[in-house]
Amino acid sequence: MKSITRIDRPSAGILASVLNFFSRFHLAKIAQAAHATKTKGVPFRVLFCYLISTIFSNKSMYRDDLKHQDQLNLSDKTFRNLLNNRRINWQKFLVLLCCRIIRFIEPLTDSVRQNVFIVDDSMYERAHAKHVEWQRSVRSCRHRHTRGFRFLQLGWSDGNTFLPVTFSLLSGHNQVCGAKADVRTHSGKRKLQAQRKAPEVVRELLVSSLSQGGLGFLRLV
Repeated sequence: MKSITRIDRPSAGILASVLNFFSRFHLAKIAQAAHATKTKGVPFRVLFCYLISTIFSNKSMYRDDLKHQDQLNLSDKTFRNLLNNRRINWQKFLVLLCCRIIRFIEPLTDSVRQNVFIVDDSMYERAHAKHVEWQRSVRSCRHRHTRGFRFLQLGWSDGNTFLPVTFSLLSGHNQVCGAKADVRTHSGKRKLQAQRKAPEVVRELLVSSLSQGGLGFLRLV
């Protein structure tokens, strides 16, 4: 009996689509505004495009790095340093990117459609993660306690399309691990935000989305 193999889209085609998306929505300017830049080494554009292309290729960055280690001029540590950079404001990066996408698709919809913000409060499980900055034990819908975060997400929708605008990972007030939060960095501000109550954080996400992203032009309900 022969096994049915899945025919994936070539990686070169996926990378070309990612580069087109990068250019269409001016991600270089967004990255600069969110401090997602590098002064030396592999540029942010190369790292970001490679990371997104591996996701749409149904691969993990770690496995792809092991498979093509001789062809890549970087290591998985390079990606970890980028994602763990305390100077990068990933919330602002997502807000600015979402705003550009909304401005692109909003004229394509009927003017009678109403735009809404949607708040989603889901469980982001990290059952096997023992060394993280903050975590909590939450009783999930499966009626058991598990380690993880409350993944609070603010999204935009016109009734047909949904886009994530910004997010926040919430934890308990006394469940933050590691060193004391440095409020001068974006990671320190997120750590303090994770200890606040969800209604207060939702208000902060709405204010930042309307101010930083410039979403005031939307016809919100």
